[in-house]
Amino acid sequence: MKQFIYILLVLIFVSCSSREAKNNYEYNSATENKEDYYGNSSSKNKYITIATQKLHDYNDLLKLEKQHPELKTDITEQLQSLSETKIVTIDTKYTIENIQQVGETETLSDSVQKIKLKYSLISKTETKEDSITAFIKTTTILLDGRNNTANKITFSKN
Repeated sequence: MKQFIYILLVLIFVSCSSREAKNNYEYNSATENKEDYYGNSSSKNKYITIATQKLHDYNDLLKLEKQHPELKTDITEQLQSLSETKIVTIDTKYTIENIQQVGETETLSDSVQKIKLKYSLISKTETKEDSITAFIKTTTILLDGRNNTANKITFSKN
């Protein structure tokens, strides 16, 4: 029962994060010129925002796994889905802040973007800099007669 509650809490957290991103999308599409929104500059900003959010989610899952070892199998599956090859470890005593893009967004194919991110790992006693690579796979889905874009983020250690 306890495991079910923890899994439910993680799902609520993730769905609330998705809802906030959806609200931002609606706001942006209503207020910006469509050429600007779908152009390269704003698409890059959208990718950075999504990658930043997922990196925070990834770190939260690592902390949850450490605090609740009884949920290890479920959390490991979620971590694996956010990892390119193997689970990237980030020390859980730190919080991630100051996430910034390093260099330009690299296009690997029509549907895959590669972004290198640097971030600060902050604890009560020290601050360290680290970096990670985010791969954003974009898929167009036809839903209710409209084309929608789905993004999948995976991380790989540099």
